Amino acid sequence: MTYTPGSSTGTDTITVTDAAGVCLPAQATVTVIGACSTTVSPSAVTVPVTQSQVFTASSPGGGPYTWSFLANTSGATLSSTTGDTVTYTAGATGGGLDRIQVTDAAGCTAAEAAVSVDSCFIKIDPTEWDGSSCTADATSTVDAGGIVCLTVTGGDGELHWYTDDPDGAFSFDGGTTWEAGTETSPTVSYNFSGDTVLYRAGTTLDTFTVTAKDTEDCKGNQVLSTCDLSFDPHAGTIYETQSLDVSVSNPTATPVSFTASAGTVSATSDTEATFTPSGAGNVVLTAEDAVGCTAATSVAVTACPAITVAASPADSPLKVYETYTLSASGGTGPYTWKLKAGSGTLSGNEFTPNKPGDTVEITVTDANGCTGTWGGTVGCPSGTAIDGETTETGSSISVLEVGLAESCFTSTPEFKLKIKGDKIDWKFEVTQDSGKYKVKAENKDTEKKCVDSDLSLSDLVRLGILDVDTGLDLLGYKKAKDCSLAKALSANGGDSFKITVNKGSKYKNCSTPTDTCGGWYRYAP
Repeated sequence: MTYTPGSSTGTDTITVTDAAGVCLPAQATVTVIGACSTTVSPSAVTVPVTQSQVFTASSPGGGPYTWSFLANTSGATLSSTTGDTVTYTAGATGGGLDRIQVTDAAGCTAAEAAVSVDSCFIKIDPTEWDGSSCTADATSTVDAGGIVCLTVTGGDGELHWYTDDPDGAFSFDGGTTWEAGTETSPTVSYNFSGDTVLYRAGTTLDTFTVTAKDTEDCKGNQVLSTCDLSFDPHAGTIYETQSLDVSVSNPTATPVSFTASAGTVSATSDTEATFTPSGAGNVVLTAEDAVGCTAATSVAVTACPAITVAASPADSPLKVYETYTLSASGGTGPYTWKLKAGSGTLSGNEFTPNKPGDTVEITVTDANGCTGTWGGTVGCPSGTAIDGETTETGSSISVLEVGLAESCFTSTPEFKLKIKGDKIDWKFEVTQDSGKYKVKAENKDTEKKCVDSDLSLSDLVRLGILDVDTGLDLLGYKKAKDCSLAKALSANGGDSFKITVNKGSKYKNCSTPTDTCGGWYRYAP
């Protein structure tokens, strides 16, 4: 059987059937790929002698591809005979045409590349000049008025040199004499391939081309950029908490990029950047413009001094509602203060805590960004701690606050306060009531009782009785008008009375209330 594919690409399956119409266990699968359309890129190119070119193949049939020469006039070589790409290297004989053929996996060989081998080849490799000799360090830049070494490969016979830098000059005797060279009036070097010429750049900041031309008019070019990039003066020493703005002058081309040997540096414009250190030490900042000109500068990053903070008064623990005056030393003023943790009022360098049991931390920052800390645990309020019966005698009240600490309620919390005089009989109580809590204010003179019952611990917190952030202001406790302390004091008319706190109370679980903030009251006439 002869199979002839149609005009469409795809997969055909051929099945064999015997005379009885039974399919035999044999099939043939044919993939139709269409006409050969293998391509090579580039398809035509000129390559100087001894130089290389990479070719890439593609086709519907796909790889692997096989490479071979149809013609090889220069003595060229291929890096491999298989693969999607191949590297061609021209031989030493120029003036001819090499032809490369590629075959895909389906056997299509419809593509080839033509290589014109140019016998004209001059390559210029610039390296740095250290002031007395050439180094092996390649470069494409030269300082304004500076010297660079040019090593030549290729060319035939004596070389003629010129540049479009109007102030550029060449030396063929190691820098003793210098000659200018232009395209219409080049200098002549009797050096040959492998020799080195010195080139001195002009002072104009730009990108120029240096050309070497042999006696056959074969040319080689090298682009050089003239540099005078420098960092502008800046503060050479900063603290590790500070950042530093830097800038450069005289870039040959912008933008300028910045790097740092430690820390980070971020460009803020084409010629400016901000450096942020990561710690103390000497840091080198490097700038590089768009043509490769570089400049470097050093920054000494100093560790912050120890900043200490003193407080007056020097309490430990801190007292709630006490005002502390803070002072810093060891840094450079002026200082700024910030409440970092805890609660209270901070005004300048004066701080008043307002929550017993709180942990307070205040940071101070000096003029250089260096910091110190101060803080501590807040103890009970200034006032009389509740530990059994306590009495006060007076005839007026300007402050009367009570508080019970949540941390003390490992047993039944109870609190009782009574104000008794000839014309006043007022009570305030917190007692347990079947697992819940009851708060009662009573004005016996008016025979009025105001009660909050069935309260949880969270309810006591909500009422301000349990949480001692500020305590409960009994002067402002007005659950009902006739139960208020203000009404009872008004009826008293300024006569004397006695304040009794926790007489007969079962509140025994805070044996050292000044340490545990078990309970407190504040009174002022």
